[in-house]
Amino acid sequence: MTRFRPYFLPIFFALLALVVAVAVVARIRSYNEFVARGGKSPEEVRAASAAGDPVRRAANGTYAQLDANAQATTGRSDPGVIVETNGATSTVAGSSARAQRFHELLAAPLQPGSAPNGAPAPAGVPPAPPPVAPKTEPQSAFGRLVAPIVNAIRGTGSSSGSMKPVTAAQTQTKEPQPQPARETDSPKSNEPADKTSDSAAPQLLSAEFSPPQVQDGQETLLIITAMDDLSGVRNISGSVTSPTGKALQGFAAQREGESNRYIGRIQIPRDAEEGLWRINFLSLSDNASNTMNLTYTQSPILQHAVLRVQSSRPDSTPPTVKTVWLERRAMTAGEKNTVYAQVIDDKSGVQLVTGVLLSPSGLARLGFGCHLTENDVWACEVSTPKKIDCGDWKLEQMQVQDKANNMGTERGTVVSAVQLSITSEGCDNTPPDMRAFVLSPESVSNEQASVIHVTAIVNDDNSGVASISGRASGPTAPGQQPPGIFFSLRPSGDNQTWTGDMVVPQLAAKGTWTVVSVQVLDEARNLKSYSHADPQLANAAFTVR
Repeated sequence: MTRFRPYFLPIFFALLALVVAVAVVARIRSYNEFVARGGKSPEEVRAASAAGDPVRRAANGTYAQLDANAQATTGRSDPGVIVETNGATSTVAGSSARAQRFHELLAAPLQPGSAPNGAPAPAGVPPAPPPVAPKTEPQSAFGRLVAPIVNAIRGTGSSSGSMKPVTAAQTQTKEPQPQPARETDSPKSNEPADKTSDSAAPQLLSAEFSPPQVQDGQETLLIITAMDDLSGVRNISGSVTSPTGKALQGFAAQREGESNRYIGRIQIPRDAEEGLWRINFLSLSDNASNTMNLTYTQSPILQHAVLRVQSSRPDSTPPTVKTVWLERRAMTAGEKNTVYAQVIDDKSGVQLVTGVLLSPSGLARLGFGCHLTENDVWACEVSTPKKIDCGDWKLEQMQVQDKANNMGTERGTVVSAVQLSITSEGCDNTPPDMRAFVLSPESVSNEQASVIHVTAIVNDDNSGVASISGRASGPTAPGQQPPGIFFSLRPSGDNQTWTGDMVVPQLAAKGTWTVVSVQVLDEARNLKSYSHADPQLANAAFTVR
């Protein structure tokens, strides 16, 4: 007997469920018979049959009281028919039995609402109260057990249609059904509308420093999470800045495996400024040439990414340019000269010194770098091409940086007072002239990387063309920055024809791309920039399909 004890309870509950199911079946059948009798007891039905008032079911599933002596013709003044289904009640006259039955029907309670089929309720009958929804109770475990049996029986019940299967959900407490989401409530999807055209730059999801606090001279990781909807992230780079903004530290992030995480290593210099460092600039570009440039003030994500730097000897002041002088105040083009600058720093020491000379016409610039000699003096060698703008070149600016990465630019009188007189046998102060610009083909597909051949006809009357470069801009999606493709040209065949290729990446944004800028530089460092508003580039466009 012991081995049957584990099965006692399941068997007991199964038998109990069977008994209850049989009782439910009997109850339902009794209810169906009660409905078929029109709500009368068997004795009332037999009495009504003996009185010639049988109960018959109408073809539409409801019931009508018929007089056994009624004639089929409708022209008789006493048809003896009382119909409850079509809203038309015939005149009842004649025998007292029929009159009594008529009054019984009038006195009987009507169904909630108006008479069947929308007919008005008979006079003298008070309107039925509004229907009250039955209170539903949570379904018990036993209810869930017998619900399938009850549904099966009700599904095969009377054809009157008054019985409907009951679901388990209907036996439980009803909860508000979710309403269809409005378009404005729909969750934003990162899925692009056109998966064959990438016009959206990568999306910045998060940025954080790890560790978020370091000592000067230590390294931290900048962890950036970003994703791109189609072509994939190509490059993430930017810079971090000190609390005063005088120190800058650049970085380039590398992808971590196949994830959406990109890691940039940032070396905090010794004697760095103490406090909260932040990301002041971030550039994200994808393989379809879409780029998003963010600054600290534009992005809440960047505003929350901070690095606390502790320093035992913090330096927040850039170097100072004390004095500048020339080795020779005059020179001939093609020769070399030296610019000297005394630069001092109070703590970490000077790390970098550079400068720029501006031509008399303002169209040419000469840049130079410096190296430390002694007594805080930096020597900067200047060399010029043989053909150059003749006249007094002035020192436009000096840029300095200390070992704590604090940067400064000096444009004051200590710099602007320095002028270098340059003479040349072939003075050139005129930039090159671009006469024609042609793209071929004018339409390409983005199913794979395509090439646009670029040809420019450029003339320079003196020193000759040194370089040509430009940028094409694509369709701009709402809330996005225009995508861009950069290109450079090289001389081809003669001194005036320059050619090159512009690579249109796979999945590049479909639509019209225009060449928005071209820079032409000659050997004398004269530079001229052309825009799409200039006639040379007015028709410089191609279509990506």
